[in-house]
Amino acid sequence: MKSQKWTSIPLLPCVSIERTVVFWEMLGFVRTYYQTRPYQYAVVMYQDTTIHFHRDKLLDPKTSNHFCLMMVPDVLALYQDFGVRMKSTLGKIPNSGIPRVSRMKPGQTRFTLTDPSGNAIIFISEGVRDDLDYRKAENPDLSPLEKSIALAERFRDFKNDLPAALGIIENGLKYYQDANIEIFQQAKNIRSELLTMIAADGSED
Repeated sequence: MKSQKWTSIPLLPCVSIERTVVFWEMLGFVRTYYQTRPYQYAVVMYQDTTIHFHRDKLLDPKTSNHFCLMMVPDVLALYQDFGVRMKSTLGKIPNSGIPRVSRMKPGQTRFTLTDPSGNAIIFISEGVRDDLDYRKAENPDLSPLEKSIALAERFRDFKNDLPAALGIIENGLKYYQDANIEIFQQAKNIRSELLTMIAADGSED
């Protein structure tokens, strides 16, 4: 009997098939298909999930705007596994430049991995928790500064837009200086982290 379940498979561009496949193999994926003629194409697999790649001669990794969402059962375990593999092969966990992996703070439900071609793969924890985190800023019981913090976290963690997150948190600190001292300090800590992350990104451009 034929399966009635639909299947979607990401097909992403890359600058170099070989470099791309080697990168994903480093992370524990397995090469299941590879060809260089008549065109470059490859497939890598992790458990039962596959990603397909094709070569795009005009692709610029720095301006690439290709994304893929992957729902996983244990996003923290996957993040830690990727980190160990990167540190073993690259000598560090790159949080800026290309390739890179976003920082994942305790309690977060997703992280973004950017491969050598600039493709951003967003690994997300299965379940409702991720959606609840995204909608946290819509809670009417939040104070103005708490809402600024939630919005900044949304742009940092879900949109991967650090400058926008920094702008939101700086405005919050500017206009809500009479906020609860602990919340105000939390906002200052987030601003410091964002400044560090943005500076690191700029140093590897």
